[in-house]
Amino acid sequence: MTDPAFVLYKILGTLLVPPGAFALLLILFAAIAFRRPRKPFLGGALFVSGVLFFLLCLPATARLVTGTLEHAWKAVPPPENRRWAVVVLGGGIHLGETPEDATPGAHTLERLFGAWELLQDEEWPVIFCGAATRKGFPSEAKIMEATLRKLGWRGTAILDENSRTTWENLTAARDHLGPLKAEGVILVTNAFHMPRAYETALRILSVPVHPYPAGYLTDKGSLTWYEFLPQGGAFLDTLTGFRERIGAVAYRFFR
Repeated sequence: MTDPAFVLYKILGTLLVPPGAFALLLILFAAIAFRRPRKPFLGGALFVSGVLFFLLCLPATARLVTGTLEHAWKAVPPPENRRWAVVVLGGGIHLGETPEDATPGAHTLERLFGAWELLQDEEWPVIFCGAATRKGFPSEAKIMEATLRKLGWRGTAILDENSRTTWENLTAARDHLGPLKAEGVILVTNAFHMPRAYETALRILSVPVHPYPAGYLTDKGSLTWYEFLPQGGAFLDTLTGFRERIGAVAYRFFR
């Protein structure tokens, strides 16, 4: 049985600080706008904005928008009857004051861990994809390779240091498959990104593609009461899901 004091603590903790506090302020301003002299248009706009913002910040909404993208994918080892090449898509990096301080971002670390899992008993070559995000700093591809080397990996690495988007990543990777004599590609990226990345890979690559998702943003299973309380992380997860869906549509129409 849930402790009532804990429930109250969680509710107050989410409603008295951002983003919950912002949603409540919008609704409060809406109530003020409906008082005399009434400003119904302003009040209505503020109220709708407050409610929408509240809903976007719920983990339950993140499940609906982003969870439905990512939980259809599971990390399953590929068949052993062909020579694979592993393609790791860049997922962002953190830049420090100097080029030596640059490190993989959270999404990139999850992708690298997925690749590391795959390579424990295999000697497949790895294509790391990602350009530099700032002049004078190392590329995402170089940072990813260096990180995997620190974990003890000693395999063959191909660096694509010029591509900036998922489409460019996979187009560049395609050019390396011939010299590597690869008969298929193991695609490693986050689960939320896999639908768009996998669909793009099927369009660009002429070899079989095996999806290997690494890392999930949302929970799975039955909903809990605190997933109906606003959270900043859930807001970002929901926006990520919307971005992926819009990106997938854009790729279909403009590529």
